[in-house]
Amino acid sequence: MYIDKSLQLPEILLQSVQTKNDYIQTGLNNGIQIVAVPDPSLHYAVVGAFVAMGPRFEPLHETGISHFIEHMLFQGSKAYPTSEEITRAVDRIAGQIIASTSPEYCYFGLAVHHKYLPEAIGILADILKHPLFDLDEIEHEKKIVLEERAQFHDRYQHNLSVDELLYNLLTRSDDQDISIIGTATNIEKFHRDVLIDYWQRFFVARNIVLSVAGAFDFDQTLVKLGEHFEDIPMGAAAQPQAQQSVEEGPKWIFRPQAGPTLSVALAWRAVAFDHPDYAGYAAITEFLGAGTNSRLFTRIREELGLVYDISSTLVSGSRLGWLQVDTIVRPSNYTRTLDAIFRVVDDFLVRRLSEEELAICKEKLKCSLEIAHDDPAETASWYAKQALFLRNTNRIITLAQELEQIENLSVDRLYDVAQETFAPRHCYLVVVGPVNWLLKRRTRRLMSCLDRD
Repeated sequence: MYIDKSLQLPEILLQSVQTKNDYIQTGLNNGIQIVAVPDPSLHYAVVGAFVAMGPRFEPLHETGISHFIEHMLFQGSKAYPTSEEITRAVDRIAGQIIASTSPEYCYFGLAVHHKYLPEAIGILADILKHPLFDLDEIEHEKKIVLEERAQFHDRYQHNLSVDELLYNLLTRSDDQDISIIGTATNIEKFHRDVLIDYWQRFFVARNIVLSVAGAFDFDQTLVKLGEHFEDIPMGAAAQPQAQQSVEEGPKWIFRPQAGPTLSVALAWRAVAFDHPDYAGYAAITEFLGAGTNSRLFTRIREELGLVYDISSTLVSGSRLGWLQVDTIVRPSNYTRTLDAIFRVVDDFLVRRLSEEELAICKEKLKCSLEIAHDDPAETASWYAKQALFLRNTNRIITLAQELEQIENLSVDRLYDVAQETFAPRHCYLVVVGPVNWLLKRRTRRLMSCLDRD
């Protein structure tokens, strides 16, 4: 890849540029890492900042503050004092704001036509570096966030999100009601001084990865990133909260909620995204519940007619992961559905795949991965999350390396992974809906039968 040395930033501001097969990595000398994935065949680009913050880094009394700050950064900055002015500035360059809070990081980005990328970098930098945290806007945003929270909590403030309940079950020894949004009490305590203190602690160079993917001129983009972000203080890297010792499964949570159906999330522990066996877990997920030809869908929907939909996904972070099966079912079909899921898993373990079946699965995985990377936002996220958490740049897994891992997966290794995955100690269940004592008793009976060790 051609890099015009005449356009590089002054040496004091720029680390060495490493050109890999799939991406370019460099950084500013204040500690900010930069990952760039050029694709000149596209018409647009995505620029974003990945920041190490979120529930993994929050003590209980500050739970939800990362998510609240995500909201506040788009409510006014030095150059754009109101949310309306931010929106108008983005509209003028035909852009789209992208923002999210996950357990391990917050993401702030803009997607624009490539000709407007320099302007997008300037807007993003001002939003991140110079938020106003206006007092009136803080109080107004509290109302909005509380409304957002109300979508996933009952009148007793119990969490009804199966995904968050499952995350807590897998990562915490107690306090299963913790959510990304935080408690109502915490949200009310997010005053201006508290928000500014947290923002100043976490929005530092050692905590940030800047990513650019899509159509852009690398040299000019690098200059713009340096101009706008080189003055961010180096600061200290965020330290996660101490990991709790979580009880082994099988474990479950029942959360009562009025309604005609039960939301069910069943999970088995998996691995982090950089684990050598990641491809094996992805293949198991594909066989069990990815699409209408999967074993769960074929058996539980098509043959038994117990549910409208059932699927599986592989969720992976920097330190753990899990294989998750999701479905919605009427109480009258619940016990048979849960039993059928376990029977499909048992059948998968004893009925060995053929080489042809594995070859078809690997081709589907490779095609899906390449299609996902046609989206610059997905590509930016892939590399930026690794740069943010792996710290060792030599460990970053490229698209080509991931495709190679999938291709090298053998039937024997797949079954080694499956035997480890579906051990009873790795099984966790969340059920939200009209649960009663009989449903709980039948669940306990089914879960107790898992102990085959």
